[in-house]
Amino acid sequence: MLKLQRPDPNLVRVSAARFISRAGGEAAFFVGIWGKATYDLNSTPGQLALLMGVMGVMALLGTTVAGLLVDRFDPKRVMFFGEIAFVPSAIAPMFADTMEQMTLSIAVLSLVSMVVYTSVASFPPYLTDDDEKLKGINGALESAGNLAFVAGPAIGALIVKFGEIDQIFLFDAITSLVAAALILKVKVRDLVPRDGLDSERKPKRSAIREIKEGFAFSYSKRTIRLFITTSTATWIAFGAFGAVEPLFYRDVLEVGPETLGWVNAIFGLGMITGSVLLVKMPERLMTARSVVIGVTLSGLCAVLYSGTADLRVVALGAVVWGIVLGVLFPMSRTLTQRATPDGMYGRVTGAVNVHAHIGELLPLTFVPALAALVGVQAVLVGAGVLLSVLSLTRYREANRVDAMLPVTHQAHEGEVGRDAAHLSPEDEPISPVV
Repeated sequence: MLKLQRPDPNLVRVSAARFISRAGGEAAFFVGIWGKATYDLNSTPGQLALLMGVMGVMALLGTTVAGLLVDRFDPKRVMFFGEIAFVPSAIAPMFADTMEQMTLSIAVLSLVSMVVYTSVASFPPYLTDDDEKLKGINGALESAGNLAFVAGPAIGALIVKFGEIDQIFLFDAITSLVAAALILKVKVRDLVPRDGLDSERKPKRSAIREIKEGFAFSYSKRTIRLFITTSTATWIAFGAFGAVEPLFYRDVLEVGPETLGWVNAIFGLGMITGSVLLVKMPERLMTARSVVIGVTLSGLCAVLYSGTADLRVVALGAVVWGIVLGVLFPMSRTLTQRATPDGMYGRVTGAVNVHAHIGELLPLTFVPALAALVGVQAVLVGAGVLLSVLSLTRYREANRVDAMLPVTHQAHEGEVGRDAAHLSPEDEPISPVV
């Protein structure tokens, strides 16, 4: 008789916490923040770009601090206290009556939310020491997050339809409390620092030194450098969308704030499909080349999504784009974790995310003026084209990185130790410049 394998209770709890917390966050962002700023407070492109810029700057700070905290403590404790701290920051936007007040309240919310996000992204290697299982754990957490990407905006749309936008922020606060309760019973494994980087760590070691160490290691590892650059390119395009996408719905599609929720829910369905496909994907396709191809396809999907004024085409673009990103994000994260030694997961995750936020911030300096000159839709289409072009410049480097992967596969088979895979001779130190 076939026996079903019992799911890991720790992974179930983290996945549930991830789903509930992100559902509130996605409702708050896509319908609450964007909806209130665009429709209730009648924001201009410049005001919306400033809001997104402040969010990005505070996210940089939150990500950097969270990476250090995860390595000093563990993702469980960082996530728990982060969720508790998030509650008052989630409620604050309810009382904003001007864009200035809204921007100030969102600054605090963004800081704390990135602490939570970085802790969740760092969880998989704390749940297993088996590199082969990392893909499945990342896929499970990504599926939970993507399911929240469907549920959150849809719930936000329903709240707007039958209530008020401000009630979404209260919903976000409640979901954080539930997530904090779920994470309490999670057990994480004890990590032994690797590669000699942290073997002499002292309890009162300088935080700045540890943060610098995380960036230096990320820059010195060829595999991680590649994923930093591809991630940054992806978020440059996302930054352009973040600056003016709500105006695309208001001025080009001419629809209400609830449509932001419904279309992003459809986008989330695509991401769920993609994360499921990743779990079933053969190991031979888990390559740097696949990541670069995924980024190229992401740019083309952005063009499909924003290239017309037909809501049906927008919805189709959202589904296809979601599928691509549902594979791309956890694949890139898994490969990065495989290239990272114990004791460095939080700071490496933080370094990758910091560059992503920098990429997201760059378009905010010129996109509002460009949108006023050529139009919102032209900016979004151009961002997709630019992403595809930029990603193709990394294909040759992806081939070089993939040439190193057999070392890692041997480690999976027990021919060499995990540390040996991390200390591949292909990884020569370079100066910390991307």
